[in-house]
Amino acid sequence: MAQETDRFVWILRILTFSSGIALIILAILKFITFSIGSARDFFLTIYYIFFGILICLSEMPCKRLMSCFYFLKFYIGKALFFLFLGTITFTWTPIFYLIISIIMFLASGFYFFLFLSCSRKENEQPKGEKQEPAKFEKREVENEA
Repeated sequence: MAQETDRFVWILRILTFSSGIALIILAILKFITFSIGSARDFFLTIYYIFFGILICLSEMPCKRLMSCFYFLKFYIGKALFFLFLGTITFTWTPIFYLIISIIMFLASGFYFFLFLSCSRKENEQPKGEKQEPAKFEKREVENEA
């Protein structure tokens, strides 16, 4: 069962990685062809590029990224993230965005399934591994009066 789940997750990762690449390519093509009609469309295209890069990096072993986007380590975090991406990319007109959003909805459903079906130990944070807190520096401001 564990080997089948690993194979299934591997196929799912390849599918989501390729949809992240496709999202980046479609957004760049949208910029190149000047087919941006409104300010909303402009910002959505920038979000597509950013989220496409985030999808690709989340499927690679990148510890620094996972310390910033810790929710992407878990099935439920990925499921909610792909659900969000499926909703913002959903449109009928360019068929490519419709295909990407369907892939995102399917990936979200599969990650929800993996979250619900896997044992509690696989879904929780390992006890030996501590979550790294965000590295923010506290700055002291000296007031000169």
